[in-house]
Amino acid sequence: MTTILKYRANARVRAAIAGLILLGLVIVLGLILSRTMGHDLPSLAKLHDIQPSLITHVYDRNGVLLKEFYNERRMLIPYNKIPPYLIDCLLATEDRKFYDHWGVDIRRIVGATVHNLTRFSLTREGASTLTQQLSRSLFPKVLSPEKSYIRKIKEALTAIKIERTYSKNEILQMYLNQNYFGRGAYGIQAAAQVYFSKDAWDLTLPDCAVLIGLLKAPNRYSPIDHPDRALNRRNIVFNSLVEYGKLSEREADSLKNLPLEIDPNQGDFGKAPYFTELIRQYLFEKYGEEALYSSGMSIYTTLDAGMQAAAENALFAKVDELQKQTVANHRADNPEYTMLATDSTGHTGTKRIYKQIQGMLMAIDNE
Repeated sequence: MTTILKYRANARVRAAIAGLILLGLVIVLGLILSRTMGHDLPSLAKLHDIQPSLITHVYDRNGVLLKEFYNERRMLIPYNKIPPYLIDCLLATEDRKFYDHWGVDIRRIVGATVHNLTRFSLTREGASTLTQQLSRSLFPKVLSPEKSYIRKIKEALTAIKIERTYSKNEILQMYLNQNYFGRGAYGIQAAAQVYFSKDAWDLTLPDCAVLIGLLKAPNRYSPIDHPDRALNRRNIVFNSLVEYGKLSEREADSLKNLPLEIDPNQGDFGKAPYFTELIRQYLFEKYGEEALYSSGMSIYTTLDAGMQAAAENALFAKVDELQKQTVANHRADNPEYTMLATDSTGHTGTKRIYKQIQGMLMAIDNE
């Protein structure tokens, strides 16, 4: 019995010594790499001044939204507006040790390395933490998407810098405001509006599971284009929540029986499109392309959206009235009011149709 206890004690000591040696090697290697690759990494100034691309909004005189201009459809929201179960879905799926590591997860790296070596591949399985994913998203020019150990080392060093600069909640906020969810939606607020026509803080748990499931491959798991894949991916997120301790097996089974429910926002051309196009041209010429599509400006104009809608409705009603009068008062063979068009249903090849009356609104500046 004594011999067995001594053996176990010696084994624990040897394991502790090996762990300390490995930790020391990792620290030394990290210092060497940070010195040799430091000039290729984002500076602290860049880390403190992260400016994601934002939407420019054009409003009427009463604050009614007329039009949005953007390269990336993104609307920033603070951490306290993010539903707690959205955070749970994210961490359960992407990084369960998020609150325990300092930017990189050594255990995951070792496990992924062993897995890759046994399959004769250096990059087959990744071990990126959520912070590493964020660093890659924030600095795509520095951290290229190619799979290589050099890139992974740079990514890890940048993640450590981010962890030293921001709190865990700030990192989660940046991650959910930064990442791409498909359909032109960057960030969770834009994604909530695109797929569910609601704000992020109104998302349900199934909604959150669908959106977090998109992160792996937004186009492949799109609930609009591939509902079956999206449903399966949503249920995988539910399973991850069970493993993470946030759902019971019974709760997950009940949620997995729910149908996939989305309410896509189809979007439109905005209100007063000719007017907003003049605004776009003016902003482009005065402030440039980057300011117009990326700076998140709020533009307030003199247009009254309510009066504009009333004027357009009056115009459309008058045009319809004149069109009906034309049809009633003039024969179809009168070339002044009709024109030849291809007949796709008959045998003659062509037929005469009435010309469509058009109208326009004109604003006259009193000055």
